[in-house]
Amino acid sequence: LFYQRNESRYEEDSELFGCYVLRTRRQDLDAGQLWKLYMRLSQAEEGFCALKSDLGLRPNFHQKEKRVDAHIFITVLAYHVWKWIVHTLRQAGDLRDWVTVRRVLQTHCYATVQLKTREGKVYHLRKPGIAETRQEELYKLFRVRVGGLPKSQQVVEADMKMKL
Repeated sequence: LFYQRNESRYEEDSELFGCYVLRTRRQDLDAGQLWKLYMRLSQAEEGFCALKSDLGLRPNFHQKEKRVDAHIFITVLAYHVWKWIVHTLRQAGDLRDWVTVRRVLQTHCYATVQLKTREGKVYHLRKPGIAETRQEELYKLFRVRVGGLPKSQQVVEADMKMKL
């Protein structure tokens, strides 16, 4: 292997080291507008990548137009939720990314308990678990009142009486 650096070319190109070079056919944008557009596209790509893998929205095998439309709607809706989460974090000076937020919040979940009585009724109680400190911090940033999360109780007449 033989290597020889072209010094004149190296000196010319060294001004661009660590810089982006964007190429476009758009003549109506100045450098600042072009950079903002590029950054928006990069953020959109990051968001769709995160959401499609986390929500299982990929690949899209739907064969009916209504299902494809629904898939796209859910994807766009999820994208807006993701953008709101990231924006809210940045406004608070929090530099965590979506993957970290998801990892922190994924263990806080609801539990449903079913209680059968001698009289043949079945109580379905559903309530959220107790949030950990790191989860509560995120909920505060997102203005979610953990104590205000919904709880439900249903009473169902059982077909057969339970033997106790």
